[in-house]
Parts: sequence; C-alpha cells; structure tokens
Amino acid sequence: FANTTGSRRTIRLHHVPQGQSSGTDNALFYDVAIAPNGTLIDSTRFQLGKGDQLRGKADTAGVTCTVYGIAVA
Repeated sequence: FANTTGSRRTIRLHHVPQGQSSGTDNALFYDVAIAPNGTLIDSTRFQLGKGDQLRGKADTAGVTCTVYGIAVA
C-alpha cells in the first residue's frame, strides 16, 4: 500500500471466500494506519480459492494497492 497524500490514511484488506462478505473474520489488515507519504509492505503468502476475492478499502482517497501473484493450474 502507498499513501500518496500528506495526511495519515487508514486501510482494510480482506480475503473474502466465494459468496461471503467482508468482515472482521476474514480481515488481513483492519484499520491499519499508513503515515503521510508512507508505505506498507507485506510479503505474506496465501492462496485464493476459486471465486475468492481480495477486497481493500481506505478511509478516503489517496491510497494505492499493488498485489502480485501467479496462477497455479
């Protein structure tokens, strides 16, 4: 995550199984603060099942998120 603003931002990231909603039970990051012009880097590895989603939310505009992965057949 990159906070591209001069103000603190708060983010959430969820690993949501197919057919479910974002909630505290599937949160990877929950109300985590990112400093002004700061970054948050996490190298945790996890596998998404078929239909699973990563869902992110910031308290306001100015946060970008980049995720890298591979598809396993």
